[in-house]
Amino acid sequence: TLAVDDFRKRALSNLLSDEERSASLTALAFLNTKQAAQAMVELSKNKYKLVNEQATYWLAFRQSNDWFDLLDWRKVGIDTKRERILAEMKVRKMKILDAELPFNEKISNARNMARDAIGGQMLLGMAADNSLPKELFSEIGKVIFENPNLAVRVQASPYFKKPGSAKAFSIKNILAINGDAVAGEKIFNANCATCHKVKAKGMDVGPDLTLIKNKFSKEALTDAIVNPNAGVLLGYEQWLINTKSGETFFGIIVSDSERATVIKDLTGRKVTIETSSIVLKKKQSASVMPEPGSLTLSEKDLADVVEYLAGLR
Repeated sequence: TLAVDDFRKRALSNLLSDEERSASLTALAFLNTKQAAQAMVELSKNKYKLVNEQATYWLAFRQSNDWFDLLDWRKVGIDTKRERILAEMKVRKMKILDAELPFNEKISNARNMARDAIGGQMLLGMAADNSLPKELFSEIGKVIFENPNLAVRVQASPYFKKPGSAKAFSIKNILAINGDAVAGEKIFNANCATCHKVKAKGMDVGPDLTLIKNKFSKEALTDAIVNPNAGVLLGYEQWLINTKSGETFFGIIVSDSERATVIKDLTGRKVTIETSSIVLKKKQSASVMPEPGSLTLSEKDLADVVEYLAGLR
């Protein structure tokens, strides 16, 4: 108990260097007692960033081994599984930036990140701030469009190319096709309803398309689908935010103040990010809407979707 209290006090002492505080946290992490685990929970809630981040890391790491039975982890208030993955992805990120690491190992780490929701977000953040090695883009593009996170898959389009997706669409050809509204509704529900609403169905991440025929002609609607980056409606601009902890968030900014930014992601979830933790806040020039080629849609599919939307009542 005395050792636990001593290490806890040293971790919080303003008289010690960051290195000495970190050493104290590490020492505390290897005391296999309930008191040590409880002290680490207390430190994870401390306002000092170095202390709370490292304490959170150690809780995530030790929960999977010697501290598993020491606490009721449901009451700790930390998603330890997520924190373990975040720590792993940070290590992989360091490896792909390591100039001394063999290229094959960089590819392996990049692919592993691209397959993971958190890792995929990190890669997109690196692509946005131009820190991702250019030689890895094509390798990441082979994997990232299978990411389990919708936001990652959608946001990947402006940065990475899906193999075989470089297809040109002719608006003239699409308009010449007799569209099938019934088929178009099915295609819309499978590919578009994750972001757009029609009546009561779908998500409100992008504009509601229920009355879109009153705003756009068939030609303009087809153009908006084929060339989503040509114009983004005011209020639906997407932002990318990187934080000091290495996380990346995408979405529409709901509110922005001196203390915090609230962003709504592609699932409709709102995330509050402390302003002091933000290292990059960048408005995306590209639309969040993926190009139809990345969705493997044909010109007939697009004609069907246009017919469906143009016939809505």
